[in-house]
Amino acid sequence: MKKMKKVFAIMLVLALSVCCLTACGKDDDKKSDSGKTEDTKKEMTGTPHDTGIIKVSVPEGWLAIDVHDMWSDDPEAKDPKQLQIAKGATSKDDLWGHCYIQINYYAPTTTFASAKSYYENPVDIEPFEAAGYKWTGYECDSLGYKYTIIEGEKGEEHLQVAVLKNAGEQTINFDDEDVQFIIKSIETTTPVAE
Repeated sequence: MKKMKKVFAIMLVLALSVCCLTACGKDDDKKSDSGKTEDTKKEMTGTPHDTGIIKVSVPEGWLAIDVHDMWSDDPEAKDPKQLQIAKGATSKDDLWGHCYIQINYYAPTTTFASAKSYYENPVDIEPFEAAGYKWTGYECDSLGYKYTIIEGEKGEEHLQVAVLKNAGEQTINFDDEDVQFIIKSIETTTPVAE
């Protein structure tokens, strides 16, 4: 009987050891799959930018550029319904030669029509929802440049977002983390009718 208890105790210790090693192995697998532990994962952040109508978070390495109001006589007037965000740009004059995102806002009182027919080789992308908008879109070409154009609808408001994917040596993709971060951060304020 004494021998039986000893064997049982040894088996119990071995079983517990196997359980402990298995649990430790699972933790190690989690680290190797993600490359990071939960404590070291870093969520993307951005600097808020507000045109008065379009609000967006601009991640590090991107620059928000307010668009000139072409209907104003004031050369310094900005159009709050438009915003450009350029990757790698350092000033508003540095837009050219950089990939960028152009956001256009269409108020409920504005007639919105898709620009799809103006682009070359449009190919639809899967509809999705983000930032409170229902989005449809397409990949396309224009004058040798590649774009992803998405058009969002929320009630009677519309947004059109153009992602210029190639400029000079620079390329970006619609699925890039920073591009998606910008799109998902978009908020709008309906302008007060005058």
